[in-house]
Amino acid sequence: MIEQSIQNFGLKKGQKIICAVSGGVDSMVLLDALCKTGYDVIVAHFNHQVRSESEDEALWLEKEIQAKGLIFEIKNLELDPYKNMHHQAHWNRLEFYLELSKKHETNLVFLAHHLNDQLEQFLMKLIRGDQPYAWSGMKKVRSFLTFKLFRPLLDIPKSKLIEYANENGLAYVEDSSNQSLKYFRNQIRHLLIPKLINENANLLNDLPKLFMLFDKAFKLDFHIYQKMGFYYIDERFFLLQKPIHQAYILHTLSKRIKNHSHFTQKQIDMILSRLSKDSSSVRFELSENVFLIRQYQMIGIYQKSDYKMPPILIHEFGTFPLNSDSSIIVSLEKIRHLHVNAVELCYNKITFPITIRSPQKGDFMRFSYGHKKLKKIFLDRKTPLPFRSSSYVVETQEGIQGLLSLSLSSDLPCEMQKIYIYEVSNVA
Repeated sequence: MIEQSIQNFGLKKGQKIICAVSGGVDSMVLLDALCKTGYDVIVAHFNHQVRSESEDEALWLEKEIQAKGLIFEIKNLELDPYKNMHHQAHWNRLEFYLELSKKHETNLVFLAHHLNDQLEQFLMKLIRGDQPYAWSGMKKVRSFLTFKLFRPLLDIPKSKLIEYANENGLAYVEDSSNQSLKYFRNQIRHLLIPKLINENANLLNDLPKLFMLFDKAFKLDFHIYQKMGFYYIDERFFLLQKPIHQAYILHTLSKRIKNHSHFTQKQIDMILSRLSKDSSSVRFELSENVFLIRQYQMIGIYQKSDYKMPPILIHEFGTFPLNSDSSIIVSLEKIRHLHVNAVELCYNKITFPITIRSPQKGDFMRFSYGHKKLKKIFLDRKTPLPFRSSSYVVETQEGIQGLLSLSLSSDLPCEMQKIYIYEVSNVA
């Protein structure tokens, strides 16, 4: 059953993968099954350093892993006493997996969450009043940054994992903190769940179908678009949905903003109320520097920043880094099927130096019919507010010649050869 659940992902044998292993029965079973399935496993151990026995357990686990001839990677949690421990641990683990995926050149990370974990998480969210769209539980495959998280044991109860460990003679450690009733999750595990199972012996067996129904109920066919740090959807799709689905869409949008917490019910009610009003443009602050906007048939969330890109001064033809995602190509040749955005300039002896910079108050461009302020150009082009401050101005000694992010060039007559400036993606 366990090995079949792993094989259902359709990964090729011999592939290099990362397996998160705590030393407990769940992760030791997953590790054993992954090795038997034929993968090249790198073991990742995250030491929370909360319990006194953590160090001894880490040393024991390292010896076990080395005896299996596997690579053992460990990271210790460094806590900020003024921040939430569970939140810090969650993001530190993900950062650890990201580091290992880059180091070992694999984007496959396996975790040992099982069916009992699903039930515990569901009950915690239900009791705490989370929105229904959060009830569908953990997913068997989830993409995160440049790697994927795989959870092959989600349909398997803990009892089956213990049976597997006993049948295969697996050694494992018991985390003493799992018995402490001072933790809310343990109260759910040891006090509430046994009563529920006593009431319904088939509760665990029925769970996968229940989670599948929840997932299906909130599986909407919509796309989140991203440009220059602005995450948005087509307003027309949003308005077609019922309020419960609208709340789910807003929740999904908000998760794209780094360090932004989930919406409360009060915030969602307020947002839906504002968006339901017959206004073509809506903009308001959700939290510090995080704004929701409706404009030009877009509904989106963005994080306001006062950051201005340092001007880039270009003196010659060639390729120049713009930011972590893109570069600038300055060329005499017209390049097809390559550019993301482009402008063209008249090429003469005073064309260089060319400056690429952020827009400034009072900027304007010259055209054959006169000059126009950038603010008016953005309005004419129906450019949402978040795109405006993130646009790139192309400037020479003769003034602003184009807006790179809008692929807008001055239409002044040009009798000489043209020069082309492209913004190209760094991702192949």
